[in-house]
Amino acid sequence: MLTIAVIIYRLANLSFHEGKFPVCFKTAEVHVLYVQLLKKSGTDQGDPANFRPISNLSTISKVLERLALAQLRPHLSSLVNFCPFQSGYRTGHSTETALLELLNDVYTAGDDRRCTVVIGLDISAAFDTISHTTLLHRLHATPN
Repeated sequence: MLTIAVIIYRLANLSFHEGKFPVCFKTAEVHVLYVQLLKKSGTDQGDPANFRPISNLSTISKVLERLALAQLRPHLSSLVNFCPFQSGYRTGHSTETALLELLNDVYTAGDDRRCTVVIGLDISAAFDTISHTTLLHRLHATPN
């Protein structure tokens, strides 16, 4: 086990030092499971395009991702431009905490007899608006 840890340690340090992620770890196994992975409920279950694919990355890829996140997260959260209301990808923050914060602000404004306007934006299907052909072309054309 120690040998694997040393190899991953050296690989991570080299990757971070060079600023490159090894090409061999960029490949994922993509599976389309037709069980509870519909993009939106109520869509046609007979159309494979309505299901979310699952990409399984290698274990080493996930370890390197976690190591990078462990280094980046404290740095990013300490920056002046970091929004304290950012909920995504933060421990202890979720859609629930964002909703509770919003409700608290609305109720407080109502108690103070201030006008409140809430604008909601649903971008859940934003990826579906991208030309997948163009995206794939750009991904293949991008140098490693």
